[in-house]
Amino acid sequence: MAGQTIEIAGLAAWIALSMPFAVLATTILLAVRRRRTRPLTAAEAGATGRYGVPVAPPPAAAPSPKPVALPVPDVPYYAGIDPAELARRLAEADRRDDGRAAAPLLLALARRARADGSDLVASEHLRRCIRTASSLGERRVHAAARLELGDIAEADGDLTTACEHWQMARQLADELGLVDEAAAAASRMTSHGCPTDWVLNDF
Repeated sequence: MAGQTIEIAGLAAWIALSMPFAVLATTILLAVRRRRTRPLTAAEAGATGRYGVPVAPPPAAAPSPKPVALPVPDVPYYAGIDPAELARRLAEADRRDDGRAAAPLLLALARRARADGSDLVASEHLRRCIRTASSLGERRVHAAARLELGDIAEADGDLTTACEHWQMARQLADELGLVDEAAAAASRMTSHGCPTDWVLNDF
């Protein structure tokens, strides 16, 4: 019917008028709840220092430098003598059955072999040197040979054997009061994480 206006009264009118406000209120509540459950970013947290300058995160701690093994002390056992002469003197010591003369000659020959890149020959000399020096109580030569043999074992990838040799070298050096030799052995053990309570093999 033209010209007539439909009027809504009573409960139906109240519901119709309230609906837009209810929808708006629900939308606002959901937005506030979502904001509260989301973690705040650094900017939203407003972390600032003096004069409102944003606080920067602390710098990461620098890694501790790995200890460096000290060099083998240069005990001058026949330093600078030709290998052929060392071999001649060793043969003479063997003929006399003079182990005290033979042990340092074996150490000198082992060091020369290592310098020439022959660790296999050096290991043979060092093992014989250790047996001879140990039987005669020549602890300084024994300690030096253990250091060298430990270095060869470490270079071959056998860290267990290397640690055993270095520990024995340190023990012998400590007994003799040889500070440099003891420090050289200890630095190797520290830099390679060697334990200090192993049962040592005397070989």
